[in-house]
Formats: sequence, C-alpha cells, structure tokens
Amino acid sequence: MTDFIDSSLNTAAFLLCRGFTLKELQYVHKSRPARFLFVFADPDNDIQLIKQDFFSDNPGVNLSVFLNYRKELLTRIAEEKLKFEKP
Repeated sequence: MTDFIDSSLNTAAFLLCRGFTLKELQYVHKSRPARFLFVFADPDNDIQLIKQDFFSDNPGVNLSVFLNYRKELLTRIAEEKLKFEKP
C-alpha cells in the first residue's frame, strides 16, 4: 500500500469527500511557518488522477460536505498544534 502526502487543506477535504482515508496528520514544526502534512492511504495509486477533479469545473462533491470536512480538519490541526506549542 502506498501513501499520498499533501499539505493542502482544501485538497485533503476534497479527498475525504471522495472517500479516501486520512491515515495521519503530520505536524512539521521545524518548518517556518509550521505546517501540516495530510497522509492518505492510496492503495491503487489513483489519488493524483482524482485530485485533478478538484480543479475541474465540476468536482463532483457536495459543497456542504466539503466545508464540513474542512472544518473537521481545522479542528484536528488546532488539537495537534496544542500538543507541540508551549502555553
């Protein structure tokens, strides 16, 4: 099984809408500014092809579902940041 890694919040939300599984949220605290990497399981190596749909005129996902996944990811990012940042 291969993994697909991307740092785009919107791409990650889109892939969740399309049914892919987020395996891991990696906090890259050494970079400035700190950023997150979204790691998806890509058993059939087809995420690159499906990712192109995101930029098409008709991405084929429900906008409210996309926005809900985006909010969920932002919440997970905030939780992860708390683990690494000093109060």
